[in-house]
Amino acid sequence: MKTRTFYSFAALLVIASLLLSSCALAATPQPTPTNTPLPPTVTPKPTVTFTPTVTPKPTITITPTITPNATATQRVADFTAKVQEYQKAGYISTTDGAYIYLASYSNSMAKINYFFWDTIPLVSPDNFIITSNIRWDSASSAADSSGCGYVFRIQGNNDNYVLYLSLKGYVEMASYVSNRWKSMGRGTFGKPAQNGQAKLTLIVEDNQFRVLVNDTLIKTFTGLQGKLTTGKLAYTVLSGTNKSFGTSCKFDNTELWTIKK
Repeated sequence: MKTRTFYSFAALLVIASLLLSSCALAATPQPTPTNTPLPPTVTPKPTVTFTPTVTPKPTITITPTITPNATATQRVADFTAKVQEYQKAGYISTTDGAYIYLASYSNSMAKINYFFWDTIPLVSPDNFIITSNIRWDSASSAADSSGCGYVFRIQGNNDNYVLYLSLKGYVEMASYVSNRWKSMGRGTFGKPAQNGQAKLTLIVEDNQFRVLVNDTLIKTFTGLQGKLTTGKLAYTVLSGTNKSFGTSCKFDNTELWTIKK
C-alpha cells in the first residue's frame, strides 16, 4: 500500500522556511553503513556471506581530547606507554603519532550470513592502532559465524580488509578485492561464548597486521603487496542468526593512534 501526503501551500512555506534555517547550522558528519555482496564460489569458503541489506544509520561521534582534564591526560599517558611497548616488541617502527578517544558505539543485526560496517567519520588512517573493549551477545546459542570487529582501508569501490572477533573463539581476517573474498587466516583466542567480552586490538603498519586479544598477540597477518594501502576505517557487526535481535556488539573505551611515518 502506498501512502501519499498532501500539504497546503501555507504548510509548504513553513517547511521551506525551516529548511532554509537549518542550512545555517553546521552539518555533523554521519557514518554511512555499507554492505557488499560476497561471491559464493570463492575458495576457501567464507564463513560470512556479504549480502546487501538496509540498516539504521547510528550516530558515531569522536570525543575530543582538547580540553585537558585528569582522566583524558591519564588516557593519553597510558596509551603512549603502550605504544612504546609495541615499538620495543617490534610491532611498529615508530612511536610518532596522534591519539584520539572515540565515543562508545553499539549495533546489532538479525540476518544470518549478513554483515555491515559503519565508517568512523573524520579519520582515514593508513597506519594505526585501534583498541576497543567489546561486549557481544547472540540471540542463538547455536549461531553460525557471528562477530564484532573492524573494516579498514575501505576503497571507493568497497575493496577492503575485514578483521573480526568470532563468538566461536577465534579471530579471522580477510581481504575483499575485485569482488573476490579471500580468508587470510585465523587465530584462536578462547572458547566459544554466546555472550562475553574481550579487548580487541588491531595494529596496522604497511602490510603487517597484528591482532591482540586481551593484550596477548594472537596472530600476525600479511596484507596484499601494493594494494589496499589507504582507505577508511569502520566498525563491523556480523550476524549469524535470524533469531530475535541477532548478534549484538558494543564497543567501549575505543582508542585510536594514527601512526605518523
